[in-house]
Amino acid sequence: GLYMAKFVFYNNDTILFEVERAVQVFPAGTLAQDGILANFITNKESYERGELVQFKAVFQNTGTVGLSAAPVIEIMKADTLLDVLKPEPLFVLAGKTVVLETSFRPSESGAYRARGYVSFGPRRSNDSTVAFQVRPTHVVRILGFIILLVVFFGGAVLWFHHKKPPV
Repeated sequence: GLYMAKFVFYNNDTILFEVERAVQVFPAGTLAQDGILANFITNKESYERGELVQFKAVFQNTGTVGLSAAPVIEIMKADTLLDVLKPEPLFVLAGKTVVLETSFRPSESGAYRARGYVSFGPRRSNDSTVAFQVRPTHVVRILGFIILLVVFFGGAVLWFHHKKPPV
């Protein structure tokens, strides 16, 4: 917990100075907790709009005690933070490696980045970033292709009629 402490420094019976500070006290074993994010990936690099993006965080407990590990994934598009995913934590024994998974369903096409790390107690692992692309749906691509064909053939017809000698 967080406590307020008053420190008084003496020289014999004379007070040299006093100071009040907030002191954070952690449960026993907190300093023995340690871990690394060994890998952070998505199940593929490109997705359709609305398709589920699966994230996998490979976490290794390098400490000497078990700990409760929870992945934290920040979803960014351009420079905008869209979402922060915080699934339920998983208990990881000392020296063990686990795969922590969660997912995200993008509603817009474009380029995305996800920064992931693992939170355990008051500490956290190193972080890693993965990029992925969300393509427009097939309907949008088909409509774009149809519009392109109409413009192309319309231009060809106009060009043909323009080149035709007058009668």
